[in-house]
Amino acid sequence: MKSLSLQGLENLKGVDIQGVREVEIDVPNIERIYYGAVSHKPCKMNFDSCKNLRDLTIMNTKTDFVISDKWFLNLFANSPLLESLKLEECFMSEKIGISSSQLKSLVLSNCSTMEEIEIDTPNLASFRYYFAGDDLPSIHFRRYSSQLDVNVKLHMIPTCLHQLGKFVKQFRPRKLLTSLSLSMRQEYQNYHYWYPEEEDEEEEEDPFSLPAKVPAPVIEHLFIRSVREIKPDDYLLFVYRLFHCWYPETISLSLNPSHGSKEFIKV
Repeated sequence: MKSLSLQGLENLKGVDIQGVREVEIDVPNIERIYYGAVSHKPCKMNFDSCKNLRDLTIMNTKTDFVISDKWFLNLFANSPLLESLKLEECFMSEKIGISSSQLKSLVLSNCSTMEEIEIDTPNLASFRYYFAGDDLPSIHFRRYSSQLDVNVKLHMIPTCLHQLGKFVKQFRPRKLLTSLSLSMRQEYQNYHYWYPEEEDEEEEEDPFSLPAKVPAPVIEHLFIRSVREIKPDDYLLFVYRLFHCWYPETISLSLNPSHGSKEFIKV
């Protein structure tokens, strides 16, 4: 189905639309919209008339549709009651700003190209950031609730672990990082541990350094899901860095020995 237009329908409270390239919804009383685009084809969507929208999920807008600062401004201006926003597998601007006094839940899952995220949401209670990639963005909270719960799930290759310390450090000393779930995925070529040496940029923190260069925040729950393709000599340092420098209050392990985790378990 190429296009779908919904108008009127005063009693309609929610829709679940998937696989449609062009969507226009003019339903003032609608409260929930789930839209899953066709990831390999351009999409077009218009929800501007949905003044009572409270819950919005958008997925797979990876082709010829960029979610930008302007898009966020229009969204919150046209949907002032929006409380929950989930963006998954979406193409984003390099720098984005999310500002809303009403938003309570925000999920960004595998949204590519983002380098800087500024969040100004005084009532935000839940922030979820999931990324299976190698270039981690900077995340800055301008205003946030004292009850804010931050959960991060990362799936990385070992050669990019140098970014992890700097990424986690962003949440210090506010102690916002409630849960960090980490897994190492296999790299399909010979690799070595590389760390940037540009003179004009701040030195990246080596996650295997002893001791930690900068105190990291206390992580309430550290969840190790998989550790693959780490050199045998680095397992001890990896364990030290995660368990003794970040001081997790709770540690969960879900390791598959067939994924190269036997040495990690021994340590």
